[in-house]
Amino acid sequence: MTRFSTFCSIICFSILSFISCNPVENSPAEIKITLPDEQIISESEGGNLTIGYNILNPRDGGRLSLEIPEGNDWISVYVIDEEFKTVTVTIAENMETESRSETLTFIYTYDKDSVTAQINIVQNECVYDYIGEGRNAASYFYGRGQLTDPDLNLYYLFISTTVSLEQYTKIYYFALAHSTETEDMLPLPGTYTMVPLGTETDFCFDDYNTYAQFVGGDIENLTDLEDVNFEGGSGTVVVERDGSIYTIKANVIDDKGRKHKLTYTGEL
Repeated sequence: MTRFSTFCSIICFSILSFISCNPVENSPAEIKITLPDEQIISESEGGNLTIGYNILNPRDGGRLSLEIPEGNDWISVYVIDEEFKTVTVTIAENMETESRSETLTFIYTYDKDSVTAQINIVQNECVYDYIGEGRNAASYFYGRGQLTDPDLNLYYLFISTTVSLEQYTKIYYFALAHSTETEDMLPLPGTYTMVPLGTETDFCFDDYNTYAQFVGGDIENLTDLEDVNFEGGSGTVVVERDGSIYTIKANVIDDKGRKHKLTYTGEL
C-alpha cells in the first residue's frame, strides 16, 4: 500500500510539474475600433469634418484606413492623424433642399486580418432665401472674343420667375461660357461654376455679369424687392437637354450671402 501511495504521489507530482512548466496560452485580447457616435450631423455649408476614434488592443504594425463608398461625390479626401486619433474628411456644400447621408467604414488592418466600424454622416439640407420656378427662359449667343479668354464662347441665359401673384417678374441673368461653339448657338449641357470676372474658364459664368432685376409693377412702392448682385458670390448652373427641351437648375449665393434656387424646364 505504501508503495502504491508513493507511486501515485510521483505521478501527480509529474503531472503538476508538466502543467506548471507548460502553462496554457491566453487568447489575445479583442481588437476593436471605437467611434464617438453612430451618426454625425454636418451643416449644409460643408467644410472639414473631424471624427475621433480609438483602437482597443492595437497590434504592432496595425494601420487604419477609411473607405468612402464608390460613387459618392460630396465626401472627398481624408487625413488620418494617428497621434491624435482623428480622421478628417472634406464635405462639399449641399445646395439641395433635402438632406443627404453616407456611411463611412473605418478599417484597422493587422497581421493579415482586419476589423471594421461604421459611422453615418448626415448633411443638412440647404435653406434658401428664394426659390423660384422659371416661367420663361431664353439664350443669346455672343460668340468668341467677349471674355478675357478669347477662345471662350459667351451665351447669355435669361430665366424669368414670378413674384407676388404674377404682378412682378424677377429675371436672372447668367453669362455662360464654354470653348465649343454649338451649331444651334445654344449652351452645351453641363455644370457651369461661378468664378470672379476675368478668371473665366471652360464651363463657367462670371459673378459680375450674374444678376437679377425686377420688371413691371410699381417697384418704387415695394420695400422687399430689390435688384440682386452676385459679385463675390458662388454657385452653379446645371444645364441638361433632351431634344429641344432644356432643364436648368441654378443654385447661387449673392453678394449678401442670400441663397437662390431656380429651376426651369422647357425650350430656349
